Amino acid sequence: MLTRKMNEIVAVIMPAYRAEDTIGSSVASVLAQSYPHWQLLIVSDDGVDYAEFLARLGIADPRIVQLSSGSVGAGLRRRAI
Repeated sequence: MLTRKMNEIVAVIMPAYRAEDTIGSSVASVLAQSYPHWQLLIVSDDGVDYAEFLARLGIADPRIVQLSSGSVGAGLRRRAI
């Protein structure tokens, strides 16, 4: 049985490409979770500032972080660890 300490942080990674129509409801779903110790990483792959976009929708939370792939439409880049 998997047990989790109530203070462990869960990372949620959300890729975003042309996501203006869906990102608001996707982020709202994360915000609605009962477990409070999470961080949402939105990875923009289209050059859009989703933090600004979400702010216009009235969505702001310090646990939400926007990152960028540095490209447009680059998709997943695999790298050995």
